[in-house]
Amino acid sequence: MQMPVPSISKSHIQGLNLPDLTDSVEFLRGGFWRRAVALFIDLVAVVAVLQVAALALFPLSNGHVQFSAGLLYALNCEYLESVPKGLSISVEFDANSIADCQQSLLGLPTSRALSVSRITRDSAVTKVAQIRHMLDAEGKPASGLPLDILILPLLIALRFALDRIGGSIGRRICCIRLSNGLNGQYPPAAASMNRRYAALALPLAPVWIWSSCAALFPGPELGDPRLYWLCWVGTGIPLLIAALQAADSIIRRRDAFYDRIAGTSVLRLDEKKAVIAMAGVAAPPSLGQSDSSRPHIMPEPFYVPPPLLPQQASRSRNYIARHWRGELSLPVSYWLNGILGAVVVGATVGALAYGIDQQSDAQPVLWLFSLIATWTSAVLLTIWQAVGVWRSATRYRQRGKRFWGAAAKALVLLGVVQLAANFVMVGTAQMAGIYEIVSGDARVGPHEFHILANGETLEFSGGITFGVTQVDDF
Repeated sequence: MQMPVPSISKSHIQGLNLPDLTDSVEFLRGGFWRRAVALFIDLVAVVAVLQVAALALFPLSNGHVQFSAGLLYALNCEYLESVPKGLSISVEFDANSIADCQQSLLGLPTSRALSVSRITRDSAVTKVAQIRHMLDAEGKPASGLPLDILILPLLIALRFALDRIGGSIGRRICCIRLSNGLNGQYPPAAASMNRRYAALALPLAPVWIWSSCAALFPGPELGDPRLYWLCWVGTGIPLLIAALQAADSIIRRRDAFYDRIAGTSVLRLDEKKAVIAMAGVAAPPSLGQSDSSRPHIMPEPFYVPPPLLPQQASRSRNYIARHWRGELSLPVSYWLNGILGAVVVGATVGALAYGIDQQSDAQPVLWLFSLIATWTSAVLLTIWQAVGVWRSATRYRQRGKRFWGAAAKALVLLGVVQLAANFVMVGTAQMAGIYEIVSGDARVGPHEFHILANGETLEFSGGITFGVTQVDDF
């Protein structure tokens, strides 16, 4: 009989000898909520620093350096009849609201901007298009540096710097640390830190660059609106894919792609600030131990292996089917497939609806088909999400975790009721109204054309309905 000894499996990625941490878990990793709270704390720290900096820089620069993303501020808006001199807004924009808004903290200004809006209402739907332009301390149009674009790079720089000396503010409060993936030592080697943050920043760079351009050159300076939204979609899709992959890994307590590349892990700490070793693994090395060392693995005692269980039927690898049957974990079913899935689909449907609306003037038939497709997609998605989350919550409660299972079911029911109410109150009214336009709107009545004055005058009588101007001949 052989004595089994746990081993650390490895994988080779582009010539790098990295730990395969999804196959061999040695230390307890930080969970999703703990890491999310730590990130939020670090974000609050960065925002607070920038807001305090704006208190001094706004008056010193006469309003050319501003910060509008503060957590606490007072907002004072004054509505104007026209835009200030030096700023031109296209007449085609058809603005109907102009406001001069100033943010302040403790009575001191931190930002000032002109908000030019076009607000339109169509039955129960309100559409708002807005152009914002920076104003200086005197209320004149100005160009300058919005400190808001520095939030993301400063957040990454703060975490990179503090992780090198033992952990960021949020990670210290939440008792997690960025550690070496093999032996749990923190902080990890400098080379690993560099690879991790380089891989983390790569998907964020395109979105940050484009959002910075949009902040520095707002409004008409960006050119064609279609190009503007195309750039947003083109930069946002890679980030969305990377964010979903990282969130799924963190929820499953695995290492995200950037940690796998660098050979690092975000690990939980106990009361003595030491990483928590899983069963079957010796305690991690001390903080002063070399980064190249490995933990001593204690051999397990002799045992008789249990008999093999009958092989179960292989489960489907279809992700959609697994969610429908409730085979995914409740966090994945609810947060990824439920919340984030609805956001992604909603944004996609909204973009398609916007494109159809821009390219289909006076085409109510196309409007009707797009509206039917939109509501059908929303209903099918909601049913798929609700059934999968409900079944996953049932399994979650069977394992003894009744509170979160019941909460997920309650929220699912609330979402289904809300969709049904929206469809009855809004969807049916929208489709009925457009159908009446397509069918000629019988309530308006027929119309007639008459040629008078020897062909020099055209007389129209009757109701004005869709297609009334499309006349081939008389």
